[in-house]
Amino acid sequence: MNLDFPLLFKIVNLAVLPAWALLIFAPKSKAAQYVVYSYAYPYFLGLFYAFLLFTNFNILQSGMGSLESIRSAFESDGVLLAGWIHYLIFDLFVGMWQVEDARKNNIRHFKIIAPLVFTLFLGPLGLLWYLILRQVERSKKM
Repeated sequence: MNLDFPLLFKIVNLAVLPAWALLIFAPKSKAAQYVVYSYAYPYFLGLFYAFLLFTNFNILQSGMGSLESIRSAFESDGVLLAGWIHYLIFDLFVGMWQVEDARKNNIRHFKIIAPLVFTLFLGPLGLLWYLILRQVERSKKM
């Protein structure tokens, strides 16, 4: 199958932006409930991820036991795109969790906007920022 991987990369990158915009600017909106909290993104991107993995068997053949085997697997554009989708899905899921967790812990939304943006662009650094903020907010309440 001959897929246009650069075009698909652009599409999936743009596709997640509405969900992130809702998480950042309107997390309590009905649109966020339907678009983000329905888990539609993880479902659809997950299906596309599975398709890419199963049509690019070299990741399954090369294994993940060494850095060299991972480098070899990611030489395929299909596997590289699947890897990127992996990041997109998990970063978005972490962003969703941050919004929900902040709500449960009574952390005002404006305080988590920067960690959300960092989660969007730098994944683990945004999560780290949020976890530190969460701990600081919890200690203020003690």
